[in-house]
Amino acid sequence: MVFGTLTFGPGGQVPAHEAGHYEDVNGDGYMDLVSHYLIDGTGIASGDTEACISGKTGDGIDFMGCDSVRTIH
Repeated sequence: MVFGTLTFGPGGQVPAHEAGHYEDVNGDGYMDLVSHYLIDGTGIASGDTEACISGKTGDGIDFMGCDSVRTIH
């Protein structure tokens, strides 16, 4: 994955840091890329129930993944 191609939410927010870090977040034995985003730029509003991330793989293939979210205020 090309980290610099990541965008999150309907606002297309780019990662808050120049690089993410790898961690096995869900305990499945595979390393997951963890990245952080500034809330204001994501376009995610109170009450939204889904958010998507998109980018390109290292081979230049576009990808997008969505999941449920719960907003709190």
